[in-house]
Amino acid sequence: MSDLSDIIADAQAFDAELRSRLVTATKAAADKGRAKAMQARQWKDRTGVTANSIKATGEATSEGGEATLEADGENAVRLMEGTAPHTIVPRNHGGVLRFQTGGGVRFARRVNHPGTAPDPYMDA
Repeated sequence: MSDLSDIIADAQAFDAELRSRLVTATKAAADKGRAKAMQARQWKDRTGVTANSIKATGEATSEGGEATLEADGENAVRLMEGTAPHTIVPRNHGGVLRFQTGGGVRFARRVNHPGTAPDPYMDA
């Protein structure tokens, strides 16, 4: 017959293994949700900053596992919730905005942005 300390050690090892696998499974579920959200999006991300701000995490909890998908970057949230019309002014570059449009480069001191419709890609 096993000693009580052996049984406790086995139970603790089993619990640790179960928690590890639960974290792996919930992280995989969150990653799948992130991939689905990225497919559903209607926006382009030239630099990768916005896409990289969408985080998927998985963790073990006392009730089981918890998968979390969150957009913690300003652009990701703006794209999801939409924006009201607003004026864009330069933050640097000598007080001038530079952007490409119609195959050419344009400069402006300010731009009146019409706003954007919400794109609830995280709900996909």
